This record gives sequence, structure tokens and C-alpha cells, in this order.
Amino acid sequence: MRLAKPDIKRYVLSMGQSTVVSGSGQIICFGLGSCIGVFLYDKFKGIGAGAHVMLPESPGSPNNIIDCLIQDMLNMGCNAWAIRARLVGGADVMKMTSFQIGRKNIDYIQKKLSHNKIMIQAMEVGGDMYRTARMDIQSGILWVNSGKKITTI
Repeated sequence: MRLAKPDIKRYVLSMGQSTVVSGSGQIICFGLGSCIGVFLYDKFKGIGAGAHVMLPESPGSPNNIIDCLIQDMLNMGCNAWAIRARLVGGADVMKMTSFQIGRKNIDYIQKKLSHNKIMIQAMEVGGDMYRTARMDIQSGILWVNSGKKITTI
């Protein structure tokens, strides 16, 4: 398995950023701690979307980022019933269990996707480690690197 190819377009998302892409390339979220990497994919249209969501319920945050991603996919010809979501992150990296920021982020994203009738296909969330997630847009394959191992979800 080779994750990095020099000729592939990469869409690297920093905190609060999102993208919707048709065609080839990879959507990447580095260093997902309590943040959530949201990856949406329509395998029939070959359209992928990603967001690096940080504290979605805090004042001034772009808490409609999920709605915007879904609407952009629909505008590109996707059908809501065909869009599948995968979530990565939501960890308690600072081991501050009283705040549960990662858990709150996970719950918020799950509710937002459910409200938009988007099925969650897989999740690698929680724990206490940072993760990097990389989705291939053509195949929809999502690799998650926890530093200890690379998994596919």
C-alpha cells in the first residue's frame, strides 16, 4: 500500500476548512485530536468531501460546515441516499475527561449527519491519540494513521 504519490492532487484541510472534490486526488486531515475529520463520499458519482471540524458548537464557529458540505455535494449531482460518512478523531488527547471535548464533537457531528439523513458508514473515534486521515477520492478508500498503525475504514 502506497499512500503518497507525487502526481496526486492533495487537498489538505486545516482546522475549520472543508472541500468537495470530483475526480482524482486525496483529502487529508493531519493531527486530528479532539477535532473530527468528516469524510463524505458518493461512490456512484465519485465525489468526495471532507471537513476538519473543531469545536462545532462554540460561539463564532462554522457550525453549518456539514450542511454546506452536503449541499455542495447535492449541487454537484449527488443524491443524499448515496452519500456515506466516515468520522475520524474526537479523542481526549489532553486526558481532560471532565471536559469531554472529543465526545461532544462526535455527538454533535452524529446528530448533524442524522438530521441530514446521511448514513455513517464507519468511525474511528475516541481514545487518547492523534490521528491523520487520508481519503482517495476516486476509490473512496480512507486510511487512518494513528502513529501506531494504519487502518482502512
